[in-house]
Amino acid sequence: MAAPDRLVSDWTDVNAAFLRTAWYVNHCASAAALNTALAGASNGGIAIQSQGLAVITPVFGVGAMFPSVLDVAVLNFVTAAGTLVQLQIPAPLNSDFTQSRLVNAADPNVLAVIVAATGFLSDNLGNLVTAFSGGSYSSRRKEQQS
Repeated sequence: MAAPDRLVSDWTDVNAAFLRTAWYVNHCASAAALNTALAGASNGGIAIQSQGLAVITPVFGVGAMFPSVLDVAVLNFVTAAGTLVQLQIPAPLNSDFTQSRLVNAADPNVLAVIVAATGFLSDNLGNLVTAFSGGSYSSRRKEQQS
């Protein structure tokens, strides 16, 4: 099994806050589908990324319920080896969640992220993600205040 690559993204939002996300990914695949799916599910934008050309996204969800990249939707995945892998959607859309702030896997934007992540994300040993196992809302603002 080949060692996985790392995909590192710096996200920005309308308030000029930033969040860095990093995932292990399939070294033989492009991040384009995952980036497109994440952009469709987020009010933030990827300012720079370690894999491929830097992408500047000037459009932000100004009047959104979660405009800050410090608010995230945490999606949980599992690999065939049974390891857990998490992916965060910074500045998520309100439709990314159910009323109880669980990730809404039926939402088309979230479903696109799940499809793009499956077989692309991996654990640190290179085991690819095979299934989505749920997710919820989290806020990094709360973590930084404690």
